[in-house]
Amino acid sequence: MMIYTQLPNVSTERPWFSNIALNGTFHLISDVQVLKSKDDIQGGLNKLLLASKEGITLVWWESGRWQTRSLTSAMASQIETQSRYGSIAIGYMEEGVAAYIACTEVNDFPLTFQCLSINRKSPTQPREGSILSVLCRSSEIRNLSVQQANWTRYVIDDFTPAQATIVSISCKDLDGNGLDEILIQVQSYGDSLRNDVDGVWYYRPVDIVRGVFEKYKVVDGRISSFDVKDIRHSGKMVHLLFPPRHEDSLLIHFTGYNNHTVS
Repeated sequence: MMIYTQLPNVSTERPWFSNIALNGTFHLISDVQVLKSKDDIQGGLNKLLLASKEGITLVWWESGRWQTRSLTSAMASQIETQSRYGSIAIGYMEEGVAAYIACTEVNDFPLTFQCLSINRKSPTQPREGSILSVLCRSSEIRNLSVQQANWTRYVIDDFTPAQATIVSISCKDLDGNGLDEILIQVQSYGDSLRNDVDGVWYYRPVDIVRGVFEKYKVVDGRISSFDVKDIRHSGKMVHLLFPPRHEDSLLIHFTGYNNHTVS
């Protein structure tokens, strides 16, 4: 993990100061999310959430050195031996408290050398991950920090049977109830496309302590990417931007607090 420190004058052409943190601790780091101090009741400096072969790890600076705490070490028996975490997104409550962590999980098949044999991952297998899981806190969401809380893993969807992979993941409050929902972009792979699977799926929390979510499909068909923004900065209307594949135009879906997604 490389840490780059901003220079006093950001316009200078000199490179930022850098150093390696926790050398040898992590393998196959796939995603990093910043947990801002205002979003954690413990306060202090910003913290990092890392997804890697080791699982989901909280990293922070304290007492002159880097500290770590694995949020998934107790769940090792629930996860396949050759699986690892891919992308992560933090789901917040209206108080700015991190309520859950949405994750993609990758079935990984690394190179294995046995005498003259090499077992290699099939080129048709996805790298992003086909499993959608969440790490949810116990009931004391508002009373304990991310570092202190106990976390439980729940699998809320698996696109492996459909031969599809989760390309991207985001958490935003689309219905205005003060609790973020999950949006994922799914893309089929293999010999044929799956229009019933390709597109953007929406997961609305029903019970975040028990990992219960409602599932809806909000966009059909394969797209290249998507983003979630409040373009007008109104706090009342969230816009979903979906650049369609092989087109130069921009498709915009407007999602209000009291209505479903419309084109």
